[in-house]
Amino acid sequence: KEGAAMPPKAAEVPASLGVVLIWVRRTERRKGLASAMLDAACGCLASIGAPPVPVEQVAFSQTTDMGSLFARRYIGQTHQGAVLQYTPVCT
Repeated sequence: KEGAAMPPKAAEVPASLGVVLIWVRRTERRKGLASAMLDAACGCLASIGAPPVPVEQVAFSQTTDMGSLFARRYIGQTHQGAVLQYTPVCT
């Protein structure tokens, strides 16, 4: 539509860890497993000498409704509760 306002461009912030997929069996959900897996991934870099990835540098790809809910709960009030999103790039 001519003259339609474009949505504001999201601010770009650095992300050190991109989450494409976290899956937990339905019967095992709500037990903290997804958070534990993500915490482990954030800490993995420390084993090779890099600092752990802080929660404010975790980004998520396109999520389902449940995935978005998990992401918002995981990041808490980081970035005013907004979930960082990225598009995975295949090379």
